[in-house]
Amino acid sequence: MKQTIRYSSSDLTIDVLRNAISEIWSDTCSSSSTKKILNQDEANSIELLKMSPGALFEIKRDGAGLAPGVTEIILICAGIVAKDIWVKIILPRLVQRFGVDSLKPLDK
Repeated sequence: MKQTIRYSSSDLTIDVLRNAISEIWSDTCSSSSTKKILNQDEANSIELLKMSPGALFEIKRDGAGLAPGVTEIILICAGIVAKDIWVKIILPRLVQRFGVDSLKPLDK
């Protein structure tokens, strides 16, 4: 089941975000913390490690109803394990790279 998370950003474009996610994914794909998270769902663990980040994380741009210059970013994770990888590994590294205000969660 797909998991959706919404963010707002005035700093990041979709392309910058996709590139950063790809870099982080390739850096962390073989890390022990990634493997520990993937062990929660053994059936999909090996397959997830073989997938590209684009297959795990779909990123869309919305923007309707937000302030000028602010983009709504819709992240669709391919299942709960992918969401765990996002929350526990990728998002903290994005925040470290771009700053705490770069991706602000939206409640919708």
